[in-house]
Amino acid sequence: MRLGLLRKYKGMLQATPRGGELRDNPVGLWWHLAEHLPPAKLARPQMHASLLLLAAVAAGSQAGQDPFEYVARMMWEAGWQNSRDGTDRP
Repeated sequence: MRLGLLRKYKGMLQATPRGGELRDNPVGLWWHLAEHLPPAKLARPQMHASLLLLAAVAAGSQAGQDPFEYVARMMWEAGWQNSRDGTDRP
């Protein structure tokens, strides 16, 4: 919804006019997402994970790797793990 592709109508999610236009246009959808990501209100770890996921999906997991596993590994290697007191680092 924050990206302008979905809206709620009578308790259900529906495509916005822009979302409908991009439904069968993967290149247009890519550019729309690239222009609107990361959302301004995300915390740093979520912003980094979002960008990594977008890149992993765009690359098509060329190594046959699950994009979510890739993001988890990259976030760990970058130092984004929970510390003992529950706060995120770095």
